[in-house]
Amino acid sequence: VSIGKTITNIETFFLTFWLLGIFVKFTIYLYLVCKIFGFVFSIEEFEHTLLPITILVLVIGMVPENDISNIYSVRTIVSSFFEYGLLYLPFFLLIVYKVKEVRSR
Repeated sequence: VSIGKTITNIETFFLTFWLLGIFVKFTIYLYLVCKIFGFVFSIEEFEHTLLPITILVLVIGMVPENDISNIYSVRTIVSSFFEYGLLYLPFFLLIVYKVKEVRSR
């Protein structure tokens, strides 16, 4: 949609106002969640919980909705963790065995 030669993309104005509205709405929701959290747990200065709750909301929001992508992302994280865990497992078991042997004397 264009209005004359100067304004060629009128959608950018709607997108700007839409993004601004979403930002204000998200901020109000976070503030209300922190206020309710402070009321439930009797926190006088609940404003200090804004940053941790915001981080928690953003991390939860990053979880993919698709189960297959969830399984794939969890599998890659777990396999990379256990790759090193299984590599050091014999040494860890040997140390535990030696510690138990010394304590039993």
